[in-house]
Amino acid sequence: MFIEFLYPLGLLAALGIGVPIAIHLWQVKQQRVLHVGNIKVFARAKRQRIQKLRIKDWLLLAIRCLIVLMLAALLARPHIIHDITQKARGWVLLGTQHHTLLDAAQRKLIDSLLNNGYTLHAFEPGFRSLSIQNEDDTVASVPNQFALIHQLNAQLPAGFPTVIFSKPEITRLAGDPPTTPLTLNWYALQDDTASRARFIVRAWKTDDDSVAVLAGTSSTRGTRFDRIAIKGDGQTEGMAFRITDGQAHVKFPEQTTWVAVTDTPYTVQFAPGSNRIDITYVKAVFTAFAQQTGIRVAVTDYNPSVPSDLLFDFSESGLTDTVRSAKTVFRYATGEVEQQQNNHMVQWGTATNGNNPKLSRLIVTEDDTDQVVWADAYGRPLLTRHRGERGWRYRFYGRFNPQWTDLVWSTAMVNNLLPLLLSPETPWWTQSFDRQAADRQTLPGPLLLQAHSGAPQSTIRDRQPTAIPLLTWMTLLTFVLERILTHRQRKNKTDG
Repeated sequence: MFIEFLYPLGLLAALGIGVPIAIHLWQVKQQRVLHVGNIKVFARAKRQRIQKLRIKDWLLLAIRCLIVLMLAALLARPHIIHDITQKARGWVLLGTQHHTLLDAAQRKLIDSLLNNGYTLHAFEPGFRSLSIQNEDDTVASVPNQFALIHQLNAQLPAGFPTVIFSKPEITRLAGDPPTTPLTLNWYALQDDTASRARFIVRAWKTDDDSVAVLAGTSSTRGTRFDRIAIKGDGQTEGMAFRITDGQAHVKFPEQTTWVAVTDTPYTVQFAPGSNRIDITYVKAVFTAFAQQTGIRVAVTDYNPSVPSDLLFDFSESGLTDTVRSAKTVFRYATGEVEQQQNNHMVQWGTATNGNNPKLSRLIVTEDDTDQVVWADAYGRPLLTRHRGERGWRYRFYGRFNPQWTDLVWSTAMVNNLLPLLLSPETPWWTQSFDRQAADRQTLPGPLLLQAHSGAPQSTIRDRQPTAIPLLTWMTLLTFVLERILTHRQRKNKTDG
């Protein structure tokens, strides 16, 4: 058994032990002025001065120093760790809303596992024991379920059978998927159709002076985006509409922030020297997008004196004055071209199968350290981006040309690339870099995590914060004792 600190940096607060020591020394130096009529008194001044620097209230000083040390320990969050003999044949962990979202087959599986010696635990930090019969025993919602897998890896022995039932919401799966040495099976709870969220991503003024919004409807099954035209004050569409300082805003009642209605066209420019065939394809895509959505898009040639929202630089030589003129710049990369066989484009972080755009040619790079947006089937960067001084800068290792790829004929052009370029901070797609906080989409189960070998052990490490309540009461009692002694000391000084 040993003690582990969850936040060891909190122990640095123990340096505050110098405060009570300094207070005691300062109090000792405060002496009353003594008027005497005999010069012989000064003969003993040196010895008396040395005596005055001595600390007399050692007990009170020790108690105050102990309080500082206890407070530092509380900030560090101590947990008592002890190894217990492995008695259970496995663990079953239940996530939040398990009482209502477990289906009949999952309940039958849990009953079978419990009858075979498995024990029931909450899928939350600490993994406390749980009773499925107790309807009031709820499981806390955690911000990152991947972090719980890392805690399980440290707490359970390698190869330990573990079964998880939870809602693997994508917004609560932060970071890279973890690996595990456990024999882990992770099942998703059934669809929670009642838990549905609506949010507005973008609002704009259309050519006919009406207002349209891009609204997302999210549930455990997925997130769908629809264009909705607002008529009047938005009450018919279930939206709230207001005008503040001449600026129109709109939102759903359950949204916490208002979305401004943009009334200026989205400007797209093309750099001089760009391939005319590629420009023709991209212009056609933006024209169709504007007609379909009602978003006003102005497509022009490059003019450094006119700011633009998006600049396509297909010249391959690269413009040098685009930092000040364009918020987002999309450039062609240069390098040696390689012919491709049976290769295709893959949106980064998604599965490689499916109907993805084909790749016939590719510029292979090995030194691009920017954020990967698209890659090929072998994981090589195809589209990368980074944030510059003014905005986002993209580098494309392909071409908008049917001889390179059929991207311009693919739905990925409209569903994935355009949302990323038009709104790089919050892309309008379901596999975005930063999902809406209201997104409820979950991954379908079962989830498979890559296995790795772990150190064999025959015990389970039980991490319980039992040291915190005990230490809290000890700190409170010590503080009460310090107040009592301080009161008595002041009373004695007043009486004497």
